[in-house]
Amino acid sequence: MAILIGFVMLALGWTVTRLLLHVPQAIADTVTNVDLILRDDTWHQFIDTIIERVRADLGGALGGVDLRTFAMWPTCAIIVAALMGGVLLLGRLPPVLVTDRDHLTSRTHRPDALDTWLMFLRTLTRRAGMPLRVQVRRLMAERWALAQRFWLIILPTGEATFFLGGGAVLAATAASTEAALLMLITAATVAAHNQATEARAALAPVLGLAAERHVIVLYLQAPPGSMRALFRARRVLLAAHVLPAAGITLIGLGGYASAIGLPWLLVLLLVASILVVNAVAPIVQWFMGPLLIPDAMNERTFEQGTGSAAETVQSTLQALPRYPLVVAPLLASAFVAMAGDLIPPAIPLSLSLAILVTHVIAAPLLLFAERSWVGNSYRSARDSWRVR
Repeated sequence: MAILIGFVMLALGWTVTRLLLHVPQAIADTVTNVDLILRDDTWHQFIDTIIERVRADLGGALGGVDLRTFAMWPTCAIIVAALMGGVLLLGRLPPVLVTDRDHLTSRTHRPDALDTWLMFLRTLTRRAGMPLRVQVRRLMAERWALAQRFWLIILPTGEATFFLGGGAVLAATAASTEAALLMLITAATVAAHNQATEARAALAPVLGLAAERHVIVLYLQAPPGSMRALFRARRVLLAAHVLPAAGITLIGLGGYASAIGLPWLLVLLLVASILVVNAVAPIVQWFMGPLLIPDAMNERTFEQGTGSAAETVQSTLQALPRYPLVVAPLLASAFVAMAGDLIPPAIPLSLSLAILVTHVIAAPLLLFAERSWVGNSYRSARDSWRVR
């Protein structure tokens, strides 16, 4: 179902964006001066122009057009190949969609993709620090909390694929290769941060601090470095869960960029941007971890997740760095797409580099904010525990 939703949203994003591109073109054709805006026949002609363009677009899609115009098909083929390769590597059926713990832990339960994934995480973190190994063991012990949304976490979300489809059609119709690069990087940025947000919300019942409510008391008696390791383990585990979706995005957009004729230097810049953005996105979701300690101390384990106090604080604070990291590039890309030939190629190239540099700078700044908050939250939570 997750694969089907991904393909539907990808096609929907492609189609909606392509149809919306006809609006500014139709306005430029019908409204040649300001006086025509107030005339009714101008808007009737505008609607007729939109209908003619859409019909011509659909007819071209059915009859076959240039690869640069409809390069979605090689992208779909690359994504399908990546998904099939992942399924073959897993060699397991998808997890059962039930929440009955007795059934999931019974002897009749057969290993599936989730079991394989958890065993892979266990092997990968065998030599890691104790906090990370504890989180992996908790995932294995409480697999029921992850079973229903496993594929929705591992594969690109519907919203992410929608933006990828929209970015693909904007790149295919861009005025220059530099503008096409900007559209692809922006789409990958939005998809990466959306994927990390959805994965963090889905993993909240297991990775929330309320799950370690009693262990936090021990951390409060240890040096602050131990508390930072607790948050580092959550960032690493979240990054591991978004890694498959990031790989699919990397393969899909990399192949798509080559298909529409981007130079190899720009393709390398796209690949580097995708890697950096997907590495920074988990940091954005957990840099406020120290501020969640007081709420987690007052929260029961079964109360964590959507609607809890800690979840509300985390959702609010993770949105703040997304304004310069996601919203600003999205608005800049929209302006470049609407301006078309009026924008020199150097501007979209500079914006593409700015997205990459902004994420590189944001990572140490967010980690510094986490370290600076550890001391204050550490002392306030410890004082609250002592009062009890």
